Amino acid sequence: MTNILYAIRRFLAVMLVGIMFFGVSKNGAEPHAVLDEESCRLSAFIASDAHIEGNQYGKFKNFSRMLYDIKNGTTENDAVVFLGDNTMNGQNIENMFFFGALSKVSPAKNTIVALGNHDVGNGEGNYNELIERYLAYNNMFFNAGISKPYFYKVINGYYFIMLGTEASTSNEMAVTQEQLDFLRATMDLATAEGKPVFVFNHHPVNREEGEYVYSIINILESYKNVFYIYGHTHWPLYSHTMQVYDKVHMLNVPMFTSINPEDTTGEDTGVAFALEVYDDSVVFRARDCYDGKWLENYTYTIPIEK
Repeated sequence: MTNILYAIRRFLAVMLVGIMFFGVSKNGAEPHAVLDEESCRLSAFIASDAHIEGNQYGKFKNFSRMLYDIKNGTTENDAVVFLGDNTMNGQNIENMFFFGALSKVSPAKNTIVALGNHDVGNGEGNYNELIERYLAYNNMFFNAGISKPYFYKVINGYYFIMLGTEASTSNEMAVTQEQLDFLRATMDLATAEGKPVFVFNHHPVNREEGEYVYSIINILESYKNVFYIYGHTHWPLYSHTMQVYDKVHMLNVPMFTSINPEDTTGEDTGVAFALEVYDDSVVFRARDCYDGKWLENYTYTIPIEK
């Protein structure tokens, strides 16, 4: 019965989003391109904190406009990753709008959606109910085949490892030993050929306290060419957007959507990061997806350690 219910919701989401898209306009920017199309082994876009709300059509319009910008490349993106807080309250209607818009625009070959604290109630929700909802929408819309908030996907030979909280929390991430064991085992697989590894999580782990959380860093620092990418903070782009912490490169992705007039598009919000992988380097490039412009001061090129 549950699968039938979510199938009905998927159908309704497609219908509702189709109607709502009549009010969405693209930004009119020229198609963007990777730095070196011939040598690029993988291209992806990463965004965080969409915070879609059922009663905020303005936020939905901005979200959809920026999805179109991500899609507007000279070649198809290999992946798009959302880092959690996809919804404000984890409600069905919010998930329908979020996943429906992603499905409608289809900005990449692969769509990967991480779990955020707001998606499971922000410390006040029924975790078991809301995690099942998150999993169901992922599986229904994108055939993710996942049963836990942590999983991995191999894209063009590179591991994308997703982590997620295991309780309804706000600013702290709840992690079990089982998830840490998963991370260690997957990192062994991911690094076997010396390729860079990309670990995604909604939460920062070098600023939080909680049982096992710091253990994530202890695991990641055991390997070379590890990139930890997170959201949650809502911090705008600034000098510490990219940091190196115990050999691990950490990238903080700003809030993707906001209808607060005090937020500056392209610095505070509306930002996604393009990820490009080459044989000798990994490149992250910040993009103002609302206006369709590269933010040149926030391009990071990291050599791959051999």
